[in-house]
Amino acid sequence: MVPVGLVAAIYLERTHLAVQNAIRVQRECDRALKGATSVKAWAAGMRQAREDRFCGCPAVRPRVVYESSDAAEMGDLVTAFACRPFNDLGDKPGACTPLTIEFYRGNELTLSMNFKGSDSFCSRWSTDGSSHFWLPLTEEGERKLDAWISKNDLWTKVLPSLK
Repeated sequence: MVPVGLVAAIYLERTHLAVQNAIRVQRECDRALKGATSVKAWAAGMRQAREDRFCGCPAVRPRVVYESSDAAEMGDLVTAFACRPFNDLGDKPGACTPLTIEFYRGNELTLSMNFKGSDSFCSRWSTDGSSHFWLPLTEEGERKLDAWISKNDLWTKVLPSLK
């Protein structure tokens, strides 16, 4: 029989690590979104380079299907990207979806996100290099993001881009 104290200690350690993972990812995401001035939605797989090169696995012709620099919209949208605590996200789908959302500070690309399953795969782009991370959204974040995607009819705009 396993001592209750050991089970409690393991649980607390895993909980602590899950929270630390969320804090680390949230910091990375916040850094990329700070001062964002515009958003673009692409009918495209995950961005692979600054020069508008995207993964071809979703079989779409990359093109911008929506863009906005409305400050109120940006403020609301940015609040959707709240990371939930996580330890192991498990197996993730290998294929990109045909929707990539990107944030810009002026003309500088700062964050590119493609959705794989219920989580987002993010690439932070900046003059000091890039980094890649999973962003498992909170339930509220998922609702906000889904509402923004629906409000702007993005999936309908993406589908005609399929090859």
